[in-house]
Amino acid sequence: MSKDTPKKYTTSDYTVLNSHFDHALARENEITRARRATTFWQNAKSWSLLLFFIGIAAMFIGKAFYLGKEEKVIEKIVEVPVQTIDRNNINQNESMTIEGEEVNIRTDVVHFKYAKVSYKGDEYSVYTRHNYADPRDNRPSQQSCYVERFGFMFDISKKIAEGNITNISISTQPSAEALGLNDSDANFFRRYCQYI
Repeated sequence: MSKDTPKKYTTSDYTVLNSHFDHALARENEITRARRATTFWQNAKSWSLLLFFIGIAAMFIGKAFYLGKEEKVIEKIVEVPVQTIDRNNINQNESMTIEGEEVNIRTDVVHFKYAKVSYKGDEYSVYTRHNYADPRDNRPSQQSCYVERFGFMFDISKKIAEGNITNISISTQPSAEALGLNDSDANFFRRYCQYI
């Protein structure tokens, strides 16, 4: 062959195949984006539910701590305006007619004094009752002292009029037994009784 003969080349047109591959890649990218979006929203729902339940749990825990706190009132001062009372017009005994029967109604007054006491790591309230037979009396006609905790109450001493203070045994009182206290424990509480 001579050097002047033109060389033959075979050329192929792959534009159709290239276009097909471009469309296939674009479709694959579109499917991947759609899957990522679906996964993102599923994860977002899961996280939002998790955060919601954590918030609810935090609210319940906070409420439990709030209810667990014990409020303590140590002293309360109440100011009452002074009123002049005409002792001649006070009628301590009144009578009422109920179903045709005349009933005498008597007015008396009870005052309470109390102290908050800590004993063996627990909080107790020691109350002293002052019973006045007549609201005009200067001294109570009867006084008594009792201890209270969680609704359990038991008497520890009493005093009638101007007499001596009488100690009451707590060993037979169910409320004292329920709290695990005995007569030696009652001696501690008797120091906080406020007799007049």
